[in-house]
Amino acid sequence: VTRTGYIRILSFKVGIILLSRGSLEDKFRYLFCLIADVNGCADERKLGLLLHDCVQIPRLLGEIAAFGGSNIEPSVRSCFEKAGNQKEIQASHFLTWLQQEPQSLVWLPVLHRMAAAETAKHQAKCNICKQYPIVGF
Repeated sequence: VTRTGYIRILSFKVGIILLSRGSLEDKFRYLFCLIADVNGCADERKLGLLLHDCVQIPRLLGEIAAFGGSNIEPSVRSCFEKAGNQKEIQASHFLTWLQQEPQSLVWLPVLHRMAAAETAKHQAKCNICKQYPIVGF
């Protein structure tokens, strides 16, 4: 990676979307809109750019190996196979593929589940600090 002091607009938008509050489906729909052409379709190159940007968060946290490494080509191929090996995919193909939680993006639903667990109340009393109820993960 060369340090130029610049960041691609797509990369910036992807990072902000992934770390913002919102439903997974809304995030996935918006991410697809970022790479879709005027016909609402995306090719393998555009999907590859999107997935490359998406895996940068676990990569920077040192967790990329747990999510299939930084090679996103198998994920791109998997998505297009689910769409019948067409040259372009539509949002519906992309969303259907994401429902299967592909390895390169499985970290995002996990992050959402963990965030949701932060406010969970457990009707139990801590044996050490006597806190009741226990709040959080």
